[in-house]
Amino acid sequence: MDQSEDLLELLQHIKNKTELSVILWTGYTRKELEQRKLVERLVELVDVIIIGPYIEEFHEPIGLRGSSNQEYLFFSNIYDEQDLLHVPSAEIIFVKGEIQITGIDTEQVRNWFK
Repeated sequence: MDQSEDLLELLQHIKNKTELSVILWTGYTRKELEQRKLVERLVELVDVIIIGPYIEEFHEPIGLRGSSNQEYLFFSNIYDEQDLLHVPSAEIIFVKGEIQITGIDTEQVRNWFK
């Protein structure tokens, strides 16, 4: 969100040119987003924002949240909280003999390969 104008331009382009849904992660809190007057600008451009900083002591990879202090803000009816809870915490992809690990809790998965 430090480059909010560029982000808003990208999101507007996605909305105008595609039928993709958008889930946005930010370390900002709701109050910080409101102070920057970003929430009202994002409402029409994203479906869900996951807000709040990742805090290691609250590490609890549930769905798309990395720590339990993070919250979901829903701006459309495309997703609900149940949709976001049933997302794997990590994904393992094999591409051309290489292993790619993506997701919220990748460190645990990487340890399986050591």
